[in-house]
Amino acid sequence: MSGKDIYQIEEILKKNEELKSDELMLDLDNSIETCNRKRVDEIMELLGGYAKVIHQIRLIKMDYEEADIPEQYREIMEIVSYESFKALIEYINGGVIYLPRKKTLIKNNRLRYIYNLLVYNNYDYRYTANQIGLSEKHLRTYIKQYQDMSKK
Repeated sequence: MSGKDIYQIEEILKKNEELKSDELMLDLDNSIETCNRKRVDEIMELLGGYAKVIHQIRLIKMDYEEADIPEQYREIMEIVSYESFKALIEYINGGVIYLPRKKTLIKNNRLRYIYNLLVYNNYDYRYTANQIGLSEKHLRTYIKQYQDMSKK
């Protein structure tokens, strides 16, 4: 069922005065929650053919609450906030996400720092390598990595 179908069905339901009653829908919700089967059947009979459509719309529009989040994800939710967690769930949509280590994230800053230090030292590889405790070979490797990274 597409969003357009749902919109059309909602418009039909709005036009029907019996279905427009918020009290009737609230009564249906309460009866379902309290397992009052007799009252649910009465309301469904009153709703007639619209009952199935109403259930479908409600299932599609259904959302979750903070209490519904499984325990293993609660720590992440507490770190990023409930609203951010919901946005992340919506974005990832059941997929897998890789989060890099801090060391990986600071690598580019480290390479940039080393390169800027080399430039400051007028491209004196030996002096710069001694300043930061690297061999010249490692310094050249880092500079090459920085230059490759800068090209992207």
